Amino acid sequence: MALPSHTLTGVLSRIQRGEQGTDPDLARRLDLAFEKHEHQLRLHCRGELRGFPETVVEEVVQDVLLEAWIKLPAYQPREHFRAFLWRIASLKCANVRRKRRDLLTEDGLLEVGSEERTVIARLYEEERNALVDEAAKNVLDDVDQELVHMRWTLDLPLADIAEQLGLPDDNAARVRLQRCKRRMRKEIQRLLTERGLGESFLSDPS
Repeated sequence: MALPSHTLTGVLSRIQRGEQGTDPDLARRLDLAFEKHEHQLRLHCRGELRGFPETVVEEVVQDVLLEAWIKLPAYQPREHFRAFLWRIASLKCANVRRKRRDLLTEDGLLEVGSEERTVIARLYEEERNALVDEAAKNVLDDVDQELVHMRWTLDLPLADIAEQLGLPDDNAARVRLQRCKRRMRKEIQRLLTERGLGESFLSDPS
């Protein structure tokens, strides 16, 4: 039995049979089929990336759709297209979350291999962000709070932060961030202990 050509599976089956050259309307139907899943995909990514800016969520959604488009030749119509998309989305969202946690370690705020780093990794993104922002607010001035927020909450490159804050270059932003880190250590430790999340997990101030 032939698959209905207006369904995503039907459209993809026709493309895999090489029929796109005989139907100029096929690309439009494929676009419509993608659009059918885009809203739910955005909700899925938003849930996976709780606490991340909407711009990050939207970037991931578009990356997922682009990769799905590129991988269409490998898609098997017998698989639900939603599962195909969600598998790509889950990997991309996991990469974004891992990058965020690794940035905290790379900048020296979290100690590699510590038990407490694992605790932080299990927090929802908005909880982690709120913890960092609260610690910064308690011990830093307004400019340094903005620097910390842009680096460890928004995940911006140091060069972009320097430009937005009017600093000479990314090295100036890095030096200032190091000063922020030293001032934030005890405060983050205090906040974690206050929340019952563990004892000190921060790097030695060396």
